[in-house]
Amino acid sequence: MKMYARILVLAALAIFSAGCSTVVVVNRTVGLPGLTPLASADQVKLVEEGTPVSQPYQPVGVVTVSEKFWDGPKAPSEDYSYRRMKKYAADMGADGVIGVHIASVANKIIVLRSGLAVKWLTPGEIKSPVKKPFVVALLPVVVNPEVPLSHTTPAPTAGKNRTAETPMKPVDKQSAWTAAVNEAVRGPLELKGYYVLPPESATYKGGLEGARDLNEAELANLGGDNAHLLLEVAVLNEARATIVVSSSAAVTVKTTLMDKATRKDVFQGTGTGTVSLGWIANMIIDKRSAAAAGAAVFALDTIDQIGEKVEEK
Repeated sequence: MKMYARILVLAALAIFSAGCSTVVVVNRTVGLPGLTPLASADQVKLVEEGTPVSQPYQPVGVVTVSEKFWDGPKAPSEDYSYRRMKKYAADMGADGVIGVHIASVANKIIVLRSGLAVKWLTPGEIKSPVKKPFVVALLPVVVNPEVPLSHTTPAPTAGKNRTAETPMKPVDKQSAWTAAVNEAVRGPLELKGYYVLPPESATYKGGLEGARDLNEAELANLGGDNAHLLLEVAVLNEARATIVVSSSAAVTVKTTLMDKATRKDVFQGTGTGTVSLGWIANMIIDKRSAAAAGAAVFALDTIDQIGEKVEEK
């Protein structure tokens, strides 16, 4: 448990260097500078992730509002966070924020509310190319062949009534890794000023190497025309150990970010997250997800900070 706490605290301190009095940090990336700010933040419409958007729009930037778990009673309310999101979007000249969602860093030590700031377009109005790429689409997770793709776990009848004859059911480890890793990388990237699209936005299974060989139309379709960058996460290794009543897991991941416009890698990073739990914590904490969260923070630690960070107290 001590190692788990150390990993998460180090990860949080690396990202959140502000003093304990800081209530909220806003990261704002302006991908389309030069727009006239709105007179009032009340003109900005928020649209939650998963809600269909039929009106044409122009991506302008991203706004991420983040808070630390230790702020306690001083932590901003959901309403306050969304009001700050609207305020900073209005300053960019955006009259909408779409894809608003909650993400986290280091297994929820830092909670984020993030959204894509947009300008609503009239029918027939043409989009302008953004000046700075900041929208990321996640490719399917790649798992090292040496890491088993499946294992077994007790059937749902497991528990106090389980016997030696209780059947074991197979678990799709690829799906487990995809869920754990996608959750782990979204928050660290958005704290750096990027906007990360939902995982299902790029289902192409050919990897980055295959993506480089796609034609222009095929590559543009990966993540949609809003996506400027493609992120591939490779799980290089997972190690587990059990000693008496404690168990540990170590996960190593490699992250590679490619610019769709140039087809070139703009970032690579590798990180390892380690979790050690006692038997009680082991029953309530998913070691794979916790270790993946730490690995993602360290793998993305040196990626460029493209967002302007504003601390509010």
